[in-house]
Amino acid sequence: TKNFFKNLNDDVLRRMHFRGYPKLSMDGWLAYDDSYMLQPYYNKMQTINSDKETGLESISKSRLVIVDYISTPHMQSIVSNIPTVFFHNKETYFLKEEYGSYYDPLIEAGICHTNSKSAAKFIEKIVNDPYKWWNSTHTKELKEKFLKENFGEGVALSDYLIKVSKIEN
Repeated sequence: TKNFFKNLNDDVLRRMHFRGYPKLSMDGWLAYDDSYMLQPYYNKMQTINSDKETGLESISKSRLVIVDYISTPHMQSIVSNIPTVFFHNKETYFLKEEYGSYYDPLIEAGICHTNSKSAAKFIEKIVNDPYKWWNSTHTKELKEKFLKENFGEGVALSDYLIKVSKIEN
């Protein structure tokens, strides 16, 4: 995450709203807290109080959602049709060999990045109009391919959307 912020220019950082993991939901957990490491960037960004606003509320207000690890919010954002960029660090988030190509359509579309530097450069390229990229035929086709291959169509996708909409972050 630190490398991602380090690779963004200050203009982009000033336009960002940062949402950390909800502290209240971690009560009693042994959890990774990156706030000390990211402190130099907090002063450049606006922060969202994740104990007062759900993840879905934050996503619904966004023009571009950036998620720094594989988790529920990147899927909530994609299925909500909000422009989304997320990281899949293959060195820390391993997939079984049979799922090695799971994110390939999203990587090709620019939705999934395997390193923080490429994500930062891509975001700087699309930040002024993320919907132009998101609604392009190329991106839409790859996003739909990913959703169809992994969640199905019709009832299967609807059931998934209903389930994921009930998950709070």
